[in-house]
Amino acid sequence: MSSYNFGTISIAANSDIATGTNTKWKDNKFGVAPAQTILIKVGNAFKLSAIKNVNSDTELVLIDKFPDAVSNATYFIQTSVPDTYSDAARKVTAQLGYTDELLLNLNKWMTESGVVTIMTPEGKSIQLKSINALASDISNRLTKFQNGADIPDKNTFVKNLGLVETVNQAKNAVPSSRKINGKALTGDISLSAGDVGAYPKSEGSEFIQAKHINLETSLILQRG
Repeated sequence: MSSYNFGTISIAANSDIATGTNTKWKDNKFGVAPAQTILIKVGNAFKLSAIKNVNSDTELVLIDKFPDAVSNATYFIQTSVPDTYSDAARKVTAQLGYTDELLLNLNKWMTESGVVTIMTPEGKSIQLKSINALASDISNRLTKFQNGADIPDKNTFVKNLGLVETVNQAKNAVPSSRKINGKALTGDISLSAGDVGAYPKSEGSEFIQAKHINLETSLILQRG
């Protein structure tokens, strides 16, 4: 026996109007229709009634006034009897409905942008990132082996990391107003031997040679 029991049902005492919560009574996939029996839980037992009309996804008209008041109660609707023409028709209708919804959901998922809302057969909504959104995420992903070379706006990247002040301090570690022997530190500096109080290479060689001669002369005089 096929049945439908999604959601809950509420009925005022002595009323023939049943109100559903999270129900899809009007959806043909589920096969809810007039003349079907419905079991409604009252306390610890079920009471029997039948459907006179299906007004909407959340409203049924019963064949008679229901004597008890129920709120968000459990219920079961017998939608068909197995191995009957009505059961076969219901199953075919349900399958066609599921196929239509599947194609609709796939179309939304593959063509829309951002996050899309998909409806399940039970009427629940779920949110998924669309194919376009996933493709965009992949496209915007940084390539590891480039070590940050593929970052389009490096200044903004440094700012987002909170390193702007660190970079500025590194740049200004030696103020550009400082000088070495009158040469500003605004670029590469070329220093001569005289800038640091040293002998040029040529003078240094002559100085060392002269010292060597003087040393030899002194040794000869001492021996004589």
